[in-house]
Amino acid sequence: MRELVSLLESDAELAEQMYVSLMRHERMGSTGIGRGIAIPYYRFEALSRPRLAFGRAPKGIDFKAIDGNPVYCFFMLLGPAFADPENLFLPLMGRLAQWFKTPGVTQRLCALETPEDLLRLLDEEGL
Repeated sequence: MRELVSLLESDAELAEQMYVSLMRHERMGSTGIGRGIAIPYYRFEALSRPRLAFGRAPKGIDFKAIDGNPVYCFFMLLGPAFADPENLFLPLMGRLAQWFKTPGVTQRLCALETPEDLLRLLDEEGL
């Protein structure tokens, strides 16, 4: 989780707040949705727009996913504490969750080689 938070451009204090809050949220219930994917998420007053970070764990991590399998791909979604002006947070989470039900999506994500490949894939999928 700390690695995902480090991908975002934020100061050290906010990064630590994000990490602590995300871990507290995970202890209440895993965001591992199955098929090797987790969507850790949280809302913060300090954010004015949603932020998304993607990471992979090639060997898999026991993330207490709903299907009991390891998680290989992580999409961390952070959003404003209150409704974001463009209403992006919840629709984005919903679209991601729907996309992750697509057969083969985990394999496609695990095969990505560059950040540009991820952006291209997200664009192809209309995300």
